[in-house]
Amino acid sequence: MQQNAWRQHGEHVSTVLPVNICADRGRAGLVRRLGVRAVGEEGERGPGGNARRGNVIFGETVDGACNSGRQRRQRKRQKKGGKKTDKDDETEVTKTTLRENFTYMDVNLYAKDTCLNWFYKIACIRELLPRLFIELSLFKCWRFVRPASDYPKILKRLARIIRGIGDPLVAAYARAYWVHRGFEICGDSMRPSLLETFDDFLFVFNEIEKYKFQNIPAVVSKKITESDYIDLYSPALDWIIQCIGYKAREEEFFGLLQRYKDGWNNSIILLHILSQFESSYISKHCKTISTLIKESVVTTVERSKLYKELGRSIVKCAPPPNIRLEILNEIWKVVSKIIVAKEYVEVASVYIEYILQHFTKSEIDILLNDVIKHLKKDLGLVDLYIYIYIFIYMYIYLYISFRELQEEIYKIVCHILHYVKDFKVLFEINNFLPLIDMLENTNKMNACKMVLECFVRSNYAKANMYEESKENMKSSSGISDAVLIHSLLEVSRMLHDSIDHLTLADDRKQISEMIIHVIDCIDYGVDLERQLNEYVECRSMFSNLDSVIYNLVTKVGDMAMKAYRFMQGKHDKKTSAFVKVMDMCLYSIFGLYQLFEH
Repeated sequence: MQQNAWRQHGEHVSTVLPVNICADRGRAGLVRRLGVRAVGEEGERGPGGNARRGNVIFGETVDGACNSGRQRRQRKRQKKGGKKTDKDDETEVTKTTLRENFTYMDVNLYAKDTCLNWFYKIACIRELLPRLFIELSLFKCWRFVRPASDYPKILKRLARIIRGIGDPLVAAYARAYWVHRGFEICGDSMRPSLLETFDDFLFVFNEIEKYKFQNIPAVVSKKITESDYIDLYSPALDWIIQCIGYKAREEEFFGLLQRYKDGWNNSIILLHILSQFESSYISKHCKTISTLIKESVVTTVERSKLYKELGRSIVKCAPPPNIRLEILNEIWKVVSKIIVAKEYVEVASVYIEYILQHFTKSEIDILLNDVIKHLKKDLGLVDLYIYIYIFIYMYIYLYISFRELQEEIYKIVCHILHYVKDFKVLFEINNFLPLIDMLENTNKMNACKMVLECFVRSNYAKANMYEESKENMKSSSGISDAVLIHSLLEVSRMLHDSIDHLTLADDRKQISEMIIHVIDCIDYGVDLERQLNEYVECRSMFSNLDSVIYNLVTKVGDMAMKAYRFMQGKHDKKTSAFVKVMDMCLYSIFGLYQLFEH
């Protein structure tokens, strides 16, 4: 009888899925295959990339189911107009188009019976997965026959049906689809059911770990590791926690943390909690969360990622002033023991911003010193493996790992320049320049450019004015601080040394103008001999840039005229010897490449 019902009314149900199948077995098999493929069942395909592709297939599958349900609902709503005569009692049933925000009270009896007929047919499906997914795809159609107050009850019934799915991975993605369909209709009213679903997830994983994955065939047969298997749950879990965290109150956040602590305290769950809830809640309870991170069970997500997420939250929303230093010390006791440089630097690139916001240059210097120590250990390993060819693959891995660190180091430099506006304070951070020196090629050039650009902007009223007018350089304040001058020249030297034959002419011009601006700012007043020594040092530093050498020649000539003015045109024996520095100009002129400047 059931198969006959399917054959007689196949036109109603065939629109639920984007494939035409006539038999009950065919529909059940289709949805079962889609559900199993969606969660990346290993089988003969194996883990890894195919499992990841399974998540994409799952997304496409549920989108297709949602679109089919939407089309069916629209057809039911729009297929109005005209009259239909019932042959049994010769009565006319008039169909009228429903308004946009209709309720079940606006639907006529004929439409209600038709809609209920769909759900009765769905209830006749023997297979659990097809019955569940088809009803979820048509969930909005309950609007024709039930008031909105009944939706949470229906969702609760469907949530408990999911408990009957034997495969926990399939059940996890079924719950994700259940949350997707329910949340877009019910919103906050389904929050109790959401928390119950989260508890179900924790309960299932407690049972899996209790029996040491002996109930998971793919893990037992060594087709996938335990950590990779747990990682397959991440997209579904992330979506469920994202919906729980949407517009959640602080009490709900704290309650979810308690559920996590009492349930399955795995690092992957805590990571999604920290990434989906408001930063203000996390920052307020940062000490509690730091303790939870220490006590978490690490499988696929390292603790460094948890500390990184916690750092992002306390950067966005600062914790109370009385615990700022305490929480930093507590976190850094654990973070400083991280051996892998990549993990450590990723965490440090987040917490440097927190330190810049609330602490002094001494704390910044301590952190940068620790970062450099970790980087040198990593570099030491790389240098060691250069000469040991038997470990060539390990060397490639370490070298690639160090190259990946370049972006994180560059981020640290950017954060420092964003918060520290006083260059005297900036260069008093002893480990700032050594950190820039850890960068390579393009990243080092960009970092040095950024430092000099910030310095130029700080000397001009408008940004990049040095590109528009050089006359305003005279109005910029001179620098006589030896430490600041040495630091700026050191950055300029790094930038100069990064130039090679592949550097574009525009880049060379831009670099030259920034270095010239630094040289123009050097001013020791009447101490001309000291200033001359700086110019001589600059000539040896920037020998590859003609425009810089040309500027130095004119500076030395101006300095000779300055000495002439000081002596009012009457040199003594000492100043006469000093004026002979014009010989420097002669030798430098011969080295100029451009004919006009020569």
